Amino acid sequence: MANYAYFAGFFDGEGCVCIYQSRGPRDRKDTGRTTISVSVANTNKEVLDQFSAAFGGKVGTHGHTKPRPGRDRLRMWNWAIQGLKCNPFLEAIRPYAVVKSEQIRLGLEYLDFCEKRAERKERGTSWSDNLARYIPFQRYTAEDISLGLDYGRKMGRLNNPAGVAG
Repeated sequence: MANYAYFAGFFDGEGCVCIYQSRGPRDRKDTGRTTISVSVANTNKEVLDQFSAAFGGKVGTHGHTKPRPGRDRLRMWNWAIQGLKCNPFLEAIRPYAVVKSEQIRLGLEYLDFCEKRAERKERGTSWSDNLARYIPFQRYTAEDISLGLDYGRKMGRLNNPAGVAG
């Protein structure tokens, strides 16, 4: 059995929920499609492998730590999931999260919006062979596009409340 409280505490300190506008095939910028991703970065790959074993997703390299006097640079690792795969993870850690509880709430609200939108829309052709990873492409209305982008802006403000450029 997974220790969801441990995952939530680790995610509170090292994780991120992002909602962003994604690109379609061949980098089309006008799809209006938004998606969600959840990630955790750390120098300890074994911990991130536990996230992957419990919730799926992939662990990959993510650069190195900043150089500091008297310290070697360490390899950074990143665990990530996208689209509908985020739902089970966010639901599992929600009761235990403290610092990122508002981001988790908004992420789950966004996923609910996506599921309701998919139920009422006629599905178009998918632009990805991996339908389990991405929310399938739909013919979006202007309202769908606007609401998706609004979720992205709200998440951006939660992730960067001081508005610091990174």
